[in-house]
Amino acid sequence: MQLWPVSPPNHFCIPPRCSERDKIDDDLDILATIPLTHSNVVIIITKTRVLVYNFKPFALVAAHERTSESLAEFGDNKGLVPSIAFRDKVSGVTDSKPPTYMSWYQGKLVFYTTTTKNYVLAYQVLRNSTSESIFKDYGLPIIEVSQINEFESAAYDANLDDDVLTVFDKVKSSKVIQNGYVLNKDRGILQFLSAKSEDPNEIPIKKLELRLKVVFKFEYDIIDFIGFKRFSDEDDGKFEENLLVLFADKIQLLKLQDFKFNSSQVVEIANSKKICICDNKLYVISQDKETKKLIIHLIDLNEQKVLEKTEHDCNSELVNAFSIGSRMLVSTKDSVNFFCTEKNQFTYHRKFDFSIKLAEKLTDECFVIITENDRLEICSKFGNKLFSTISEDDSSSNKIHNDTLNYTALVYIDKTLITTCESGYYQIWNFWQEFPQSTFDFRVPKVSAIANNNNDIKFYSSSGDSPLNRIQLQSLKLPTKSLNNNISHIKLNSNLKLVAINISNKNSLLIQNLETSLWYQFTDVHIIDMHWIANNYLVCHLKEYNSDTVSVKCYNLPLKGLENYELEDLEIWAYEIPENVDILKFWVNTHHKYKYLKMKNQKLDSSELSSSDRFFKTAEIILSTSSSIVVFDVISKVQLTGLNTIVNIHQYSSLEIANSLPTRTLEWVSTWKDGFIIYASDMLFRLEKLSDGTIHTTQLLDNVEKIVDVVKHHIYMVQEDKFTIYDINGLWEDRKPILSIKLDEEHYPICISSDAAIVQSLYCVFNKNLSKLIMKNSSYLDKLISVKIDRGDDLYDISRQFSNLKHYKFALEKNLSIKLMEGESITKTLELIKLLNDKPTGHGKISRYSDMLEIISNCLRKSEMKNWKTLFDDLSMSPRELLALCIDNRESKMLGVLLLVFLNYGETEVLGDIQEEKPVELHNPTMDDVLKDEELMFKVLKHLVESSASSSNAIKASEEWELCLQLVRLLKALDKENNTNLMEKATQIILKS
Repeated sequence: MQLWPVSPPNHFCIPPRCSERDKIDDDLDILATIPLTHSNVVIIITKTRVLVYNFKPFALVAAHERTSESLAEFGDNKGLVPSIAFRDKVSGVTDSKPPTYMSWYQGKLVFYTTTTKNYVLAYQVLRNSTSESIFKDYGLPIIEVSQINEFESAAYDANLDDDVLTVFDKVKSSKVIQNGYVLNKDRGILQFLSAKSEDPNEIPIKKLELRLKVVFKFEYDIIDFIGFKRFSDEDDGKFEENLLVLFADKIQLLKLQDFKFNSSQVVEIANSKKICICDNKLYVISQDKETKKLIIHLIDLNEQKVLEKTEHDCNSELVNAFSIGSRMLVSTKDSVNFFCTEKNQFTYHRKFDFSIKLAEKLTDECFVIITENDRLEICSKFGNKLFSTISEDDSSSNKIHNDTLNYTALVYIDKTLITTCESGYYQIWNFWQEFPQSTFDFRVPKVSAIANNNNDIKFYSSSGDSPLNRIQLQSLKLPTKSLNNNISHIKLNSNLKLVAINISNKNSLLIQNLETSLWYQFTDVHIIDMHWIANNYLVCHLKEYNSDTVSVKCYNLPLKGLENYELEDLEIWAYEIPENVDILKFWVNTHHKYKYLKMKNQKLDSSELSSSDRFFKTAEIILSTSSSIVVFDVISKVQLTGLNTIVNIHQYSSLEIANSLPTRTLEWVSTWKDGFIIYASDMLFRLEKLSDGTIHTTQLLDNVEKIVDVVKHHIYMVQEDKFTIYDINGLWEDRKPILSIKLDEEHYPICISSDAAIVQSLYCVFNKNLSKLIMKNSSYLDKLISVKIDRGDDLYDISRQFSNLKHYKFALEKNLSIKLMEGESITKTLELIKLLNDKPTGHGKISRYSDMLEIISNCLRKSEMKNWKTLFDDLSMSPRELLALCIDNRESKMLGVLLLVFLNYGETEVLGDIQEEKPVELHNPTMDDVLKDEELMFKVLKHLVESSASSSNAIKASEEWELCLQLVRLLKALDKENNTNLMEKATQIILKS
């Protein structure tokens, strides 16, 4: 899930203090900010104030200004943390797994501020709304769709007049906000009387109340702090607060009851720096003051001991630590380090050439770094650059802010980033967010989709006969003006003609025909996940409307006439999930080759059957439960037109894997041979069922950031900082990759055009006035050819496979140039180039040597003179023979390039670099002989003159006349004393034209 800004950020400033009686200077410096996402609230603190902002739409709705007496007694504000609810049991901290709905706690929300005198101020935010109502009204992705009807919701007051905000102007006493809407334009009387606005472009602001609940005093400096909720020990169904407080020499868990200390546990840890909860485990990071060595401590507070210690050498200060996916990212001033909780060790280290001031998590797939000079860098999970606020030229005109800003904190919610500064300014960034496709059709490259909060969606596909290929980046606009749409899934079918979009907070499924641009809507559809099979079949994991029944269904969606159907009319298959089974995820895979199925009692051979009587396994549906993998085979008839008709979907197998892999971490599963290839926890596994019934799991790869695509029998991935290609059979057998190349900072892969050996990436052109996404192509064909040559692949096979590609000649030229420069053997590369001479030209006027001459001439032009002799020797051609070949085959362009190459160097340099060690033989003249060969030079001149005179292309003719003049200058230089009639003959040739 990658991110790119929609536009440069909007700049705002917090207001000054309202209270004047304390005579406290305005403190505009923002110290910290946190989100209370489940209440649609963002908290900002300064030294003396707590500011509560409504997040969507962003507006200040409450504030607490501390008095001078409070500041004198408790100290200035210093830190800010929310009280969170864990989704799962945290080992050594909580006694049991909380109920599903606890993570969407909807009572009084709590957050804490720490002070310079080691006090903790506990605040409560009271809002008459639930997490479910926030999700539905604002579209914030704060609850899981699969659990939306399963948690116990507090009674929600339907009278919106008691819930929306009303604000009066302090001077005029007139209403500024009524019923939650800003009164900045004329509105009808019905809108004033109605609790709901009819303007779909606006979202109401709900009122809330901010309370200071209690103040805690601590004797030691607070290093780090986490607040969290748990069920009361009284078993009365109430929640109680807990405090995890980190001091310099220990971590302490304080259990509260009615905000009073009840009990505590302590574990002593020297040089403590940071608390981190990762993979449902509690860790404390410490750092030696002198050596800077990092130590990761796995803590069990229930047993009050350190379970494991892991040391990591480091030479810079710790900045932050947070979970990203199933790993812990530990950031120092100059690097990020990745700690695997399953292996209890560091698995990857990434060093940067800048100093890190802030590092924070954005999503489970990316994080943000703010440098000491306030550059903002968005990085993928393993630190690959996705976006930077400083352009390549780093010019001051492209900087998005002035030098007075000093970033202090940031929060990311629902495609929106808020960055705060010491000066009181804050910035709001809107982002494009990638919607990754987690399943693959091995027969075609996948498509990428991105969306923002303005109802904009963009697609890109690298191949296929589809509307998407008419332009590189196609845009769609949702057929609605409302801005509270939570897009949970965007899926495109195999031929890229239908797109399915799920608006989860409105239980709405949208289908668009990309050829006709027509939209179709299906309402009251509670979709958890969905994937396409081939072109017309949509498989949905869904809940029955107003029911807890969960099922997986397949629908046949025609290209035309979709408006005439209800969704249930299109259902062709359904699998109802048993009540005691939780489906965590599901995938649909279409393998490269269909598997022919021989039916029982079939007497005829498959070749003797008509297409209507032959059945194939064309795809598979794989479900992962809390303990197993369930595989369904999709049985289809394959027509001669390539259209598949599903005739049956049946359960093929079920495999218990709970003891082999944690199913909650599975990201992709596919059958392969007699087992499965599984992507989980940034690792790739081979899972096999042995003859004795046991499951054998083998880790194949680690630090796999993403699987970019699976096409035919190849899998393309980003592993650490490299783009890697594996043959799937080779991966299964744990062999080395076909290709592994370091990523370019400006080319992070999003799509693959495997047939053309091209990686597509999205690049953001960004400055203070503009943010624009453009597609970039990067060819890896030259590296792929080099690998195939080095491992001894047949040259004819390489030529047949790649010679029709657009970039093939450039790849050979690049390969030849690199090998020349690095002093490697070029024999095989030249043999491959010469095979182009046997390629049919398709046009009588095109020389069979045209491609070879073009590659050689370009390579000569780009290579140093000291490498020329090697090239001519391996080519078994002298410079004269090369020029003569150009003349004989009327290759004026190549001839011109070669002449310019030779003319760009002084005659002495040429002779010095090309001079043969032995006396020059007749069949191998020196460069001096070539340039002074009268007959050859006049042939060149005559050919150029005739070609330019007969050319209908003005640009080409101009270029060739320029070459003529270059050659005349050469002849003049060779006959400085005018001892020959070279110039006279040259002039006659030109005049005759």
